[in-house]
Amino acid sequence: MSTENGNLFFNQGRFDEAKAEYEKALALNPNDAAAHNGLGRVALHDQLYDAAEMAFRKACELEPREPVFRSNLGSVFHNQKKYLDAIAMYAKAVELNPQFVHAYNGWGNALYAQKHYEEAIEQYKKAVEIDAKYVHAYNNWGLALAGQEKHAEAIEKYAKAAEIDPKFVSAYNNWGNALYAQQQYGEAIERYKRTVEIDAKYVDGYNNWGLSLAKQGKFAEAIEKYKMAVETNPQYVSAYDNWGNAFFDQKMYSEAIERYAKALEIDPSYVNAYNDWGRALAGQGKYEEAIEKYKKAIELDAKYIHAYSNWGLALYEQKKYPAAMEMFAKAVEINPQFVSAYDAWGTALFAQKKYLEASEKYAKSVEVNPEFVDGYNNWGLALASQGQQAAAIEKYRKAIEVNPNSALSHYLYGNILLDQSSYDEALEKFETAVRMDPSYAYAFHNMAYVLERQGKYQESRAMWNRTKEAYELAKKERKLFTQAADFQYYGSLLHVALRNYSKAEELYTDGLKLDPSDAGLLMALGDLYKDWQDDDDE
Repeated sequence: MSTENGNLFFNQGRFDEAKAEYEKALALNPNDAAAHNGLGRVALHDQLYDAAEMAFRKACELEPREPVFRSNLGSVFHNQKKYLDAIAMYAKAVELNPQFVHAYNGWGNALYAQKHYEEAIEQYKKAVEIDAKYVHAYNNWGLALAGQEKHAEAIEKYAKAAEIDPKFVSAYNNWGNALYAQQQYGEAIERYKRTVEIDAKYVDGYNNWGLSLAKQGKFAEAIEKYKMAVETNPQYVSAYDNWGNAFFDQKMYSEAIERYAKALEIDPSYVNAYNDWGRALAGQGKYEEAIEKYKKAIELDAKYIHAYSNWGLALYEQKKYPAAMEMFAKAVEINPQFVSAYDAWGTALFAQKKYLEASEKYAKSVEVNPEFVDGYNNWGLALASQGQQAAAIEKYRKAIEVNPNSALSHYLYGNILLDQSSYDEALEKFETAVRMDPSYAYAFHNMAYVLERQGKYQESRAMWNRTKEAYELAKKERKLFTQAADFQYYGSLLHVALRNYSKAEELYTDGLKLDPSDAGLLMALGDLYKDWQDDDDE
């Protein structure tokens, strides 16, 4: 009776009481295999894996033909990441009972954990062949497909699981994740909404809902979801980290750092927070402090590629290009498919005017991911810098083919046409760029320049004023003024086109605070003072 009571308490989540009942049963009968199994389940729940293993082994010894005990021992090994041992137990369980769906599911999970996705799917298939309504196997089958980037197929499995059990929260959450991976953020949100409708305390739903909102640029709404997640579970570190990222994306670096620090206060081993904290420090121009955070992330995870790449970016910003390239090389050594590291490596070479070598890295980035628009754009820049304008145009066209809404690709294409004095065609490209991004100040700037070169002075004057508005909007939205060139271009507009010398001086001076040795700004400031003096003399 004590064993049955223990099972009742266990199923109600009353684990201490369950343990007491199992111990009572064993006091009466030390050979009660079910009671040993019950103690193992309690220990497994409490993550006391050694105790769980001992209890399940004893149960298996007492009843060697009971498949449930073998399967439970497999779960212990799985949680200890002893996947081969886990598989051996699941295999033994299905040998004892070929209809035991839980063991097939567990076997699939052990294969999934090793990224053996196709083999995992075979086990999930067996489970649903035996029990067509076994929702966990459909859900896990979907995860294995998602692991292969087969998100559309994965959605079919999640939908099937949700059809069988309309209250199966994990299926809706994973369904949302698959939509998110396909950049279908609005549809993803609908699935995340469903998770918290089913279970108001399902923190992953709030967190993932926030991520989708952030991808839509709705940062205030995203933050509200992260707040709901941590209100529901104050120890939920991912929500604090993502909350920080929402601030980071708005260039609110101090606020972001507060959230990353909170995440690490809860879990000092949470590697993402160190990496993200480093990014925020880099955003403040505190590159050495940022590097210390990246180093900490790597201490926790020597294969954390984003920390190596970001460390490289911090070195790049300090113009330590060879050292930066070492970090990018380390990142792709760990993961040869890490596209952004090839791109950053190319940019470090570009900064050293090693355009041919840079082109090789950009080419590698799009070889790894043919949909990587930045790779085509940067490759085009490297080719243009070598005087290969036709080849550059080919890359910009490819970028536009991949993403017709890439304002940058249209802008860069327009610059080549401008250099070729193809003013009407260039103007068309710049106009397309600003339709896609109404705050794209550089595109407005070049439109005004083209109109001036065409002798359309009245239109040009109006466009210079429109360009000023675009710079101010970009400044407000924090899209520009992170590098010296931004200050120089806006300053040149005020200086040369609008003759607003005092405002231009302010911009050039602010740019020099960012980079005191920038030759372009120093020269522009000198020219400004000369023109200002000449106007005063007149």
